[in-house]
Parts: sequence; structure tokens; C-alpha cells
Amino acid sequence: MNRSSSGSSGLSLSKALVGFLNSKAAEGLSPRTLTNYEFRLKQWIDFAEVTRPSKASRRGTSGNTWCG
Repeated sequence: MNRSSSGSSGLSLSKALVGFLNSKAAEGLSPRTLTNYEFRLKQWIDFAEVTRPSKASRRGTSGNTWCG
């Protein structure tokens, strides 16, 4: 994944999901499989968006930048 210098990818997870589902549909996966992927990945996206560390939490007590 390409990242800018600020750490933001420029592509939201929701847009990435749409692209992923479209590519899997083009590969010929069944509608039921696509529905399952969409449901499970939306759950993961909701979790990832809530648990994303803020910029303020990226510094430790020693002042070193968080590497993640």
C-alpha cells in the first residue's frame, strides 16, 4: 500500500472494500461469497476505524516516535 509522508494512504478502507469486491466479482466468485466477504470485511473496517491510534498516542514517554 502506498503511503504519503503523513502516514495516510489516501484511500479509505470503504473504497478499498468496493474495489476488492469488484475484483472478486470479476474473478467469478459467487454472489453468496461476495455477500459474505462484504459482511465480514465491513465488521473488520468498523473495528479498525475505532481502534486506529491517534497522532497523539504515537509518542512514547521517552519522546521516540512510535514505529507502526
